[in-house]
Amino acid sequence: MSSPISEIVFASQMSSPISEIVFASQMSSPISEIVFASQMNSHKDALKLLGCCLETELPILVFESAENGTLHDRIYNPHLAGFQPLSWTNRLRIAIDQDYVPKLTDFSLSAPIPEGEYHIEHGVRTEKVPKETLGFLAAEFFSKSTINEKVDVYSFGVVLLSLLTGKRMQHPLPFATPENYLVDGLKAYAETKRFNYEIVVDPFILQEGPWPGKEQQLQKFSLLALQCSCDLEENRPAITEVAKQLRQIYQSASSNC
Repeated sequence: MSSPISEIVFASQMSSPISEIVFASQMSSPISEIVFASQMNSHKDALKLLGCCLETELPILVFESAENGTLHDRIYNPHLAGFQPLSWTNRLRIAIDQDYVPKLTDFSLSAPIPEGEYHIEHGVRTEKVPKETLGFLAAEFFSKSTINEKVDVYSFGVVLLSLLTGKRMQHPLPFATPENYLVDGLKAYAETKRFNYEIVVDPFILQEGPWPGKEQQLQKFSLLALQCSCDLEENRPAITEVAKQLRQIYQSASSNC
């Protein structure tokens, strides 16, 4: 199992025959993931579950084709053959789920919040979570027995930071200590220095050249991502407010790029 970035894929908008289906997920929590993935089958932003292979030590879920690869491959692996960097506007489309068709897969840590409820109990232990995923989870996921939707806001904020920087969670920033990785490094930088997008932003975005309002868009995006990944859950914005601000940034970018 890999990080949430690997679990965001770009599926073909056309259905593929069974022979072309190659995307699979090996499960650490087979029953819960089969149930949740089945429930998500009708959701437009989830990769459709097609079956399950039981002939391995851990069952393997088989999903519909993800012909355009994972977000991981599009921002973390510039040395791969055929690598195509994502433009700034395409990264914003992914963030607001518009046109670029991002879809989720791997629901091993997922749980639904019943209608009318605001919290759920969970029993996930740190040692059961892959190390690549730990950085995407809010601290209260492990310090409390109950969690709410603000843990999703935190994880989404980390995904936004990855879209902005093109860096892995475990990547130490130039201005951070070796122990101070992506999220904490950007938080420390934002608290002590003026925003310098030439240091923070993915070089592929910088190579697109200037356009009106570019620095302001990048700064607003960065601050929003950091608000989402705030350590205090009560200080994180509601996901509806996050979506509203992202759409405003996208509208500004699409009208000027």
